Amino acid sequence: MLEIEPDESADYLREEIAKDKAYRLLRLPLSDAQVKALQAKGIPGVSFEPSTARVYPRGLLASHVLGRVGAQGSGTAGVELGLDMQLRGREALSPAYFAAGKKLLVDGVPDPGVARGDTVVLTIDSQIQAMVEEEINTLVRQWNPVGTSILVLDPRNGEILALANRPTYDPNHPVQSAHQTQNLAVQAAYEPGSTLKAVTVAAALELGAVRENETFYCEKGRWKYTPRNTIHDAHAAEWLTVTEILAASSNICTTKIADRLGKQTLSKWVKKFHFGERPGVQRPARPRACWPRRRSGRTSRWPTSRSARAWLRRRCR
Repeated sequence: MLEIEPDESADYLREEIAKDKAYRLLRLPLSDAQVKALQAKGIPGVSFEPSTARVYPRGLLASHVLGRVGAQGSGTAGVELGLDMQLRGREALSPAYFAAGKKLLVDGVPDPGVARGDTVVLTIDSQIQAMVEEEINTLVRQWNPVGTSILVLDPRNGEILALANRPTYDPNHPVQSAHQTQNLAVQAAYEPGSTLKAVTVAAALELGAVRENETFYCEKGRWKYTPRNTIHDAHAAEWLTVTEILAASSNICTTKIADRLGKQTLSKWVKKFHFGERPGVQRPARPRACWPRRRSGRTSRWPTSRSARAWLRRRCR
């Protein structure tokens, strides 16, 4: 048997065969070719039962979303794991005895309507997903990153239209490394980075702290914010409107807007945008986001972005 299925554990086979049972079902999902090879050996007492297997026709496409099932039919990753109970259904066979290695139904027949699991419909758009898979492959070829993710959301409701990660895997085949199955887009914590600029501006506009057509002086790309901290912009400018501040991703002007709000107000608005919460994605192993706690009695100005990122990393560990 190990010649046919070399990846199986020899200890497992010995333990199963040594059991004092008239009927033993081995965990050996075999292909048609493997069945023929084993039948040709003519091993006494060995018979075969047909079984079903999950097949993923699109291979790598959205593999981190779909996940995969193991040899025993249980989900091991992705939606297959997160919604395993709903997809599996429940056992609906009538009581049975075993004779000569065959199942004999005693009372009635299986009810497929009871055994069938639920239907799960995803928000993934297969065409957008295919384009994302091509783009992420191009990115990997160009930069050879350790890991990378691409997410496409519907801006109207936040639904996930596409999600891809690298490294990846084909759920139809055994996984060589657990790192392949890690959904970095969902399971990893990221520094918010410049996304907080949009939150800052949104809060300021909503509260009337700034006007949409108001202009801010951008200090020509370099601003000594405190005696010890200097803020820089990637693109030096003099005067920008609020809209232009977002378009240019100005660190200097966003900080000036944040100063108008104050730490407590900005912190409240960051929480309104659900930073610091687990993502509402029905996927296992979703990490809780890390967000710095406000220290009472502190009146110092904002920390530099570098020190803030380092502090966040320490908090996340």
